Amino acid sequence: MNGEQMEKIKSIIEESHSFGLFLKEDPKDHELLAREALKSFLIKKEKTVLYLPDNPESFIKKWSSLLTDQNSNNAPNSISIHIPKGQTKIKEVTYEDTDEALDLNIITENGEINPQEIVFEPKTANIDAVFCFCLTTLPEPENLKRFNKQIPLPPKEKIIFINDNEETLAQKTFTIIKTLENDLSDNKTVSLLFASLTSERMCSYQQSREKTLEIEKDLIRLGADKKIISEIIMESLSLDQLPII
Repeated sequence: MNGEQMEKIKSIIEESHSFGLFLKEDPKDHELLAREALKSFLIKKEKTVLYLPDNPESFIKKWSSLLTDQNSNNAPNSISIHIPKGQTKIKEVTYEDTDEALDLNIITENGEINPQEIVFEPKTANIDAVFCFCLTTLPEPENLKRFNKQIPLPPKEKIIFINDNEETLAQKTFTIIKTLENDLSDNKTVSLLFASLTSERMCSYQQSREKTLEIEKDLIRLGADKKIISEIIMESLSLDQLPII
């Protein structure tokens, strides 16, 4: 990714509050881990994150010690309460949180509110920006309905496609994060990035390339848990996949 692309991505992340992180169907561990790293970073920045597809149960079980909350993948919604203007003047709106319900109290200065004139309008939150991992097009609209309702997507200039050509997903994700957070101190995020790099190398039987090796060293320096990641990967390998010394 060149400097112009990175500046665009930096601007999008800084200006956005909610993100969709979309990945191809049947993704591999290193692809899921790269997405988890960006998810972890965005949540740390107090951003809302939705993702497709869900993480497989086998992946969650294997990498549970590194993952962020897996129950937070729900579209944020709001509801508007329309009270017609007229003779009634609203003085104050308060609420009372009881064991059984949340009671809204609308206090008027004059006149009464007719309950039949009050309109409740559910609203679905928009996604401000989208990152597509290993995709060349957006997911089908039917897939987006897994959030219970159609989610309005952002304009195309806020949709970013990240593919593992020339550089791995972990490398590109690391570059994006470092552009926004030069002094990265989130151990969970750097561990997920390190796990993605290592997992890809192990499943493809490749040695670390020079640039990848430098990133791995940076991630360890930043606090990546190399020990637990190595243990997870070695535990999951079959006998014929174990390294020969």
